[in-house]
Amino acid sequence: SASQGSMGIVTWASVKLETAIKEEKPLFVEGSSVDELADFLYKTLKFRFGDEVCVFNKKAMASILAEDAAGMKAIESKTAQWTALVDIRWGALRAKEKIAVQEADVADIAQEFGLNTKNTIADIPGIQVSNKILAADGSNNWKTKSTGAAKEIFFLSTIDKISDQLKKAAAVADKNGYSLSECPVYLQPLHQGASLHCHIILPVTEESEAMETLYNEMSEELFAAGAFFSRPYGVWADIVYKSNTQHTNMTNKMKDI
Repeated sequence: SASQGSMGIVTWASVKLETAIKEEKPLFVEGSSVDELADFLYKTLKFRFGDEVCVFNKKAMASILAEDAAGMKAIESKTAQWTALVDIRWGALRAKEKIAVQEADVADIAQEFGLNTKNTIADIPGIQVSNKILAADGSNNWKTKSTGAAKEIFFLSTIDKISDQLKKAAAVADKNGYSLSECPVYLQPLHQGASLHCHIILPVTEESEAMETLYNEMSEELFAAGAFFSRPYGVWADIVYKSNTQHTNMTNKMKDI
């Protein structure tokens, strides 16, 4: 991934098998900030609770669940700034019992950090919400639902750093007359919470020099704040390779060979 034509060597791979799902219980935990959800996420992921654990800001959640712009506004009015989904699923023996135990454990962890679990989002039943989220692909244009087009910034980070990085991104947006609160943001914890994938969607009505400036400045500010662009193309390639001349020289040498 993101080899830029250099040599890549795959030394190992892992494959996960799971039984066909018989029972499913989506739980939602809401917070006013990512920081408010951080400890809950760390502990939930540490014990591997939930088969799907991901986080959405209210704009991303509304974009996925609503059919149109009017529906988005209605859902946003009933949704917290950030929502974590913990989707518990099981298909083997004693599925109901296993899910009930995990549900109680996740609820206990939430309460430990002053939070509560919910079964619905904006009055929409949990199963419907999780089905929409897990089915989100090219057929559901949630990334471009509000404007018809979008530019995307995605990178790897950690749960403890992401809040500060998003604040820096918001400051760049404000400086350029743009609002990050209007941008869908999706967070995917990885490796039991050791790292995190962040996806910021910048809705645009048309490509412009101002948007290009915003995109480049936001990328540079995020990189300076510790964002790791694991797929360095376009402006990200310039940012990443200029920051590590040793790596860049070695990459060029490998290409020559």
